[in-house]
Amino acid sequence: QVPSRMKADLSNLQIGTGRDVIAINGTAVKRVNSLVAADPASGVLTTYMPIWYLMNLLDRLGIQHTWNGSQWEMTAQVQFFTYAANGASLGGPYATLDQAKSALANQPGAYVKDSSGQVVYTQGGYAVYNSPQQAPQVFANLTAANQAAHSSQSYVVDLASHKVVKFPQTYYYLNSSGQFVSNSSGWMGGPAPSFAQPGERYVAVDPDPGNSPHAVLFYRLTTADGTYSGQQVGTYENPFRTADLRFPAPAGITAATLDQWFQANGSPLQGLGASFLRAQQQYGVNAAYLAAHAVWESAWGKSAIAQAKNNYFGYGAYDADPMNAAGMFPSADYAIQFEAWAVRNNYLDPNGLFFYQWPSLDGMNEHYATDPNWAQGISVLMAELSQAAGVPASAYVQSNNTTSAPSSPVTSEPVFWCPGATGTLLANPYVNLPVWSDPGTGADQMYPGVLQSGDSGYGVKLLQRQLNAQAGAHLSVDGAFGPMTQQALQAYQQTHGLAPTGVCDIQTWRSLFPTPAVTLAPGTAVTVDQMRQGLVGDYVTLWYHIQAGAVSGWVDSQYVALTNVYRVTGSASSFPVYAAPVAGAAVLTTLHSGDFVVSANPAPTNNGWLVVQIANQQTGQAQTGYLAASTASLQALPAPAPASGS
Repeated sequence: QVPSRMKADLSNLQIGTGRDVIAINGTAVKRVNSLVAADPASGVLTTYMPIWYLMNLLDRLGIQHTWNGSQWEMTAQVQFFTYAANGASLGGPYATLDQAKSALANQPGAYVKDSSGQVVYTQGGYAVYNSPQQAPQVFANLTAANQAAHSSQSYVVDLASHKVVKFPQTYYYLNSSGQFVSNSSGWMGGPAPSFAQPGERYVAVDPDPGNSPHAVLFYRLTTADGTYSGQQVGTYENPFRTADLRFPAPAGITAATLDQWFQANGSPLQGLGASFLRAQQQYGVNAAYLAAHAVWESAWGKSAIAQAKNNYFGYGAYDADPMNAAGMFPSADYAIQFEAWAVRNNYLDPNGLFFYQWPSLDGMNEHYATDPNWAQGISVLMAELSQAAGVPASAYVQSNNTTSAPSSPVTSEPVFWCPGATGTLLANPYVNLPVWSDPGTGADQMYPGVLQSGDSGYGVKLLQRQLNAQAGAHLSVDGAFGPMTQQALQAYQQTHGLAPTGVCDIQTWRSLFPTPAVTLAPGTAVTVDQMRQGLVGDYVTLWYHIQAGAVSGWVDSQYVALTNVYRVTGSASSFPVYAAPVAGAAVLTTLHSGDFVVSANPAPTNNGWLVVQIANQQTGQAQTGYLAASTASLQALPAPAPASGS
């Protein structure tokens, strides 16, 4: 028996007819006649055969040997074999290393092994990898290799030194604090994976390209001394990305720890800890996630959209025009409650409109945001919050699609109560403004502005759906206004006495979507007791519940100028509302900067107090309260500007 790496010459065998067989690793080489006799030295019975046949066997194995009648010396003959850079055998054996090297001329990355299987020489060259899963491209010089390594995942290995000389755009490693980090985005969040070792670098391979990562494959890029490895070492994903967001945050995440985290980071979100916990309790959405999401979307509450519109979640802030498209919220607390309701029903419920596979950040990232780093960014913030609160990642329930999650205690959309608010109706495309029985119906039937070829979005979907229902158009309800939609619209206009322009103007819209029986003329004074976030076409729009004489219902806020509603601003992020205009009076509630209040007079009284009317947001009951003018002021609301441009 000889090692498999030894090459045996088994050609021209003349086995013979002896009783016994000499074989190399099971292959018969020679049959001989042996004899058995006692060994003179030990007296043990021993098999003897002619030494000549064994010498021939050693020759076949390339073993040099000499025999002087009493001593037998054997030395393995070194031979050399050549291989291409991809491991394919090129040739051999060669008697000398120089001969093997010569055979590799002009083959960058090719190498030589000796007869023991050790690599003894590598021809200079550079390997370009787009992934450790794929075979590399090999180049003779580094310039050509660097030019070929054009993707963000590409890296280059010097085949002579086996070192990585150009790293991919993103790789991972353990930092000095023992955190598993990305060189491009920082801490991954959660405990480091078990495979991570100091000094090593790793690359990740997404098993499901185009979708949010889940159980990402990791490969060792380099060992601690910088040598290229390419070995798969395991799977890993930040556990906060896979936490089931329908379960409450662990007990250590409290209103106090949330406010401490905001304060430590200089965030104007300080004071809203109780709002995040209330949203968790009412709508069944993890408060740690909600807080981290608000921080991520609003730059710790400091973004222009957050400051101007109480919009901490980027709701409606389309990439093309985020500031104007983003929705206005009447209070920070309402924004948090609304976000929790929308996320639970649309993204975390398996029956939700935008649910994707998992009730987690990974699942939400598929439809909530165009930024592929959205889930990772929020998960790291959740990890930082949990560290600050002393809560381990293991305390979060992981999503496995089998665990039954707690139901949402409240399923109805939240409203903002504002009894006593007044306003005046403005000019609008209808002339007399429609009053709808509920804001959902209004959102689906309110004129979204002119729709024409090339437009897209929810307003176009409504148009296509109505053309199908009323004219049998058989359009795909895809939200894209193309030639088929234009032709169907022209046909409808012709049969209904409208100019066949193929453009949906207010006259065509009113023909397709009849105005409700109740309307109010511009200039009508109304009272507003509730506000609710909604849509008109593609735009996020507040809806007001109004009353004017015997008429009550919901109207599009874009056509209402409020006359006694103000935003609270001042030198602080939150403002206590006192039951009486004296220091030390009982605190009725706390308002956050930017919250809406009703006031008959935005100026302070002589004794330095602002008189405001607020409502208990659980019951709608109106209360009169007082703000200290030393820290708070009342700011008039900006004039309505219809998002549709109509």
